[in-house]
Amino acid sequence: MKKLAELQNIDILTWVTTGFQILAIFVAAQVAIEKFSVAIGKPVRWVKQKNEERRLIIQTAKSLDDLWKQRAIDVEQSIKHDEKLKENLQSVSNKIDTLSDQITFMQNKMDETEMAKLKDTIIIYYKKYKDLGEWSALEKDAFWDLFKSYESHGGNGFIHSVVEPVMRELNVVD
Repeated sequence: MKKLAELQNIDILTWVTTGFQILAIFVAAQVAIEKFSVAIGKPVRWVKQKNEERRLIIQTAKSLDDLWKQRAIDVEQSIKHDEKLKENLQSVSNKIDTLSDQITFMQNKMDETEMAKLKDTIIIYYKKYKDLGEWSALEKDAFWDLFKSYESHGGNGFIHSVVEPVMRELNVVD
């Protein structure tokens, strides 16, 4: 009983210190057993497991590092590829713009040429029928079809101000 009474009189600091000393003894024993078992070439099962876990952690860390490096390389290649695509798209866009300008220019020239031909034909009709003062329904339809086509190609001016009023006044004969 005396021994139990003495244990109750020990302060908390002594209990904590003693607990840490006991823990240190167990850890030191574990390390000593581990080192001894490895030294004799017959490691204990928990030492094998600990070594295997350590090896797996190192291998995983190395794999993650390799993946991270590969990711950086892939990102850099992706950026280069994107920049090359942008350059190619810009080049294609520029070529399309150039072709569009050329087509517009050619269309304008074709419109001018067609308009000039139509204007000549309209003037021939004008000269032929203005003095006669009459024309057939077929000739009238043909003339106004030419006139609409002339307008669709951008024609105006002399034809509208001089020719159109005269041609509208012509009499239709059957």
